[in-house]
Parts: sequence; C-alpha cells; structure tokens
Amino acid sequence: MRYLREVFIPFMLLSLGGTPLAATITTSQSNNITIILIKGELKQGDQTVFAKLEPTSNDTAVVFDSIGGNLIAGLEIGRAIRTKEYLTVVSDNASCFSACALAWLGGKERLAGSNARIGFHAAYRVAKGRKIETGVGNALVGAYLHSLGLSDNAIVFITSASPNDIRYLSFQAAEKLGIAVSQLPSSQKRQQPPSSRQEAKPSAPQAPSANQPEIQISGLPSTPQMETSYRAVFYEEDTSSPKASPIATIGSARWKLDGLTTESVDQAEKAVVAHVQVPNADLTMKMTMRRNRDTTLPASHIIEVAFTTREGDEGRIIRDIGLVQFKNEEAARGSPVAGLPSPISPNLFFIGLSNLKPDLARNARLFARHKWIDLPIRMASGRRAILSFETGPAGLHAINTAFDRW
Repeated sequence: MRYLREVFIPFMLLSLGGTPLAATITTSQSNNITIILIKGELKQGDQTVFAKLEPTSNDTAVVFDSIGGNLIAGLEIGRAIRTKEYLTVVSDNASCFSACALAWLGGKERLAGSNARIGFHAAYRVAKGRKIETGVGNALVGAYLHSLGLSDNAIVFITSASPNDIRYLSFQAAEKLGIAVSQLPSSQKRQQPPSSRQEAKPSAPQAPSANQPEIQISGLPSTPQMETSYRAVFYEEDTSSPKASPIATIGSARWKLDGLTTESVDQAEKAVVAHVQVPNADLTMKMTMRRNRDTTLPASHIIEVAFTTREGDEGRIIRDIGLVQFKNEEAARGSPVAGLPSPISPNLFFIGLSNLKPDLARNARLFARHKWIDLPIRMASGRRAILSFETGPAGLHAINTAFDRW
C-alpha cells in the first residue's frame, strides 16, 4: 500500500477536475494500478455501473470528487469497495460529502489530502421541496457503518448533522472516533530535495491557502488546478417562521480563465468564469467577469451572472441580485464592490463595476485578496437568499492572472 500511495500522487494532481452535474465513473491504469475515478453527483444506478467494472491489476484505488447524491448508490458502492478491498482517496482540494463520504468509508485503506473536504449529514427524504430527516435512511446508514466495524460514537458523528448541514471529518476527529485515515503525502514535499524533507504530520483538512506554491510535475510548471471544485453554500430564507434559521444547501464552485471573442477585439479577451452548482436546490450559476470594451458604458468591468433554476417553478426564478461581496471567512460579513447591478431578463443580470479611480483600486483589492464571495438574491416568490462560494487557489489565480493581463 505504501507503493500505491507513492505512485498515486502524480496521477491525482494531473487528473482531478471539477464536479459535473451527474456522476462519471471512469477507469485508467497508472504504474500497474487500476484507478477508478468517481466525479459528480451520485445517481440511482451508479452502483450497477461500478459493480460491472473489472480492474486489470491487483491494486485498485477509487478516487472521489463528489458532493454526494443518492444514498443507496453511495452505500452499495461502499459495500463493493469493502468486498473487493479497494483503497479509497479524496485528494487535496477535492470534496466528498454525504453519500460520497459514506462510499469513501468503505475503503480497506482510506486516504485524504490535507485540504480534502469530507463531510456527513443525516439521511433525508424530500417532501414538498423540504428535506426531512428519515429514520429508515439513518438505520440503513447505521447498519452499513456497523458492518465496516465503526464504533457507535463514529456512527453518531456521521449521522448527527441535519440534512441542511455538513459535519466535517478532520484527521483529529477521525483518530478520536477510531476511523482510520492516512494523509496523502504532500506534493510540495515530493519536489523538495531529500535533505530538506520533513516527516509529514497529520493535520485537519482546511481551506486551501491562497498562497499555495506552484509545483512541478514531470518537469513542467503547474498552476493551481482550474477544474478543482470548491465549497459553495446556498442560504435560503425559511419563510415558515420569522425566527427560523436560513436553509443551507451545500454545492460546489469551479473556476477557470477563459477566452471571449468580442466584436471590438479580434483576439480572444480573457475572462474569469465561475461555475456554481447546488443540485439539491436545483440551482446553477455562471458568473463571467470581463473588461468593459464598450466606451458608452461607465464601467471598468462587466460581471455577467446567469442562473438556471428549477424547471416549472416560477417562484424560484431569480428576479434581483445585489452586488457581489468579498470576505475571507465563510461565516463573515462581506464587503461589497463599488458598482451597479442591472436585470437583463429573468435569471440574467449584469453588474457594472465603477470606473472611478478610487473604486478601481478598491475593487481590484477585493477581487484579488479574498477567499469567499457572497451574492445576495431575491426570487420571484419574494424569498431572499445568499449564494456563497469559495474562490480557492484556482479562483484567485484566475482573477489575478486576468487583472494582470487587463
């Protein structure tokens, strides 16, 4: 297994990408190891696809990058992993929540990167658009976890968070609960000369640092991976009671630096693009930021915000948005940019950033230095919400690169 961990790292650094809407299950070979990659939301039937895979080597590792999905699919994949004695992995900056995390637990040996996000919550069913905890589902989860040899304390930890929340598993919590988890060797340490290496010490998974150093793979420079998924949360007003807490639904965010062809510019103009997906709220958002080339508009940059909402539910169409707000902690209050949001059509908006000299410098600092973005939202039903999403190393890299080129 030590050999498997050592040769496994380069593959993960090169291949892990963002989370698509539906799970994709693919296999590949690396150094006589079969690698099964599961990305995206787990659906009913994915367990059948997984069961039909036929690894061609003795050692097999299952790599996860998923926000969860169908409970039965997660449990059955986890059982198959345990039966076949596969190793399971959540790499640096990848996410594995809910049903994904349950499947990951099935590994004969479990590995996680220091920046991996692994989280659990209680099983639930959806009734009239609301998540309701289900005892039957929790019983199935409990039986599965017991079959893996986990303690009662571990089972309580895994099933105690509400359906609208996530309880994260740190290395310290795993050790305390008797859940065996090994930390992946640091890719940065692998590039250091032998004399400067230090023994890796387990630490709690945490948000990736904005100062993450570049690494070298096979002699080629690598920047933070553009298709890595980061955390997103959709905080929706609970109208059942004035004192009710907001309903929080977990999603994911991906960033990239894209090229746009405009009428006024022959060559492609660089744009920063964020894709945010919150499948359990039937919400996606694409935010595109580009330099303003229209001299008739008093704006330095244009942010286009396009939503896709639940089909057939007019009450969830996005009618208004506020200014994007920046912060460094998920729970902090954000600072808004200087600009003006304008509705174009239902689910489509533009934000023009102020071109006044003091505002230019302040807006650039907000974009370039902060780790989280809040976007206030009002739906057609009148319900208010906030879409909060993480920039991470990939987002900050894309933003800073774009501003340098602009």
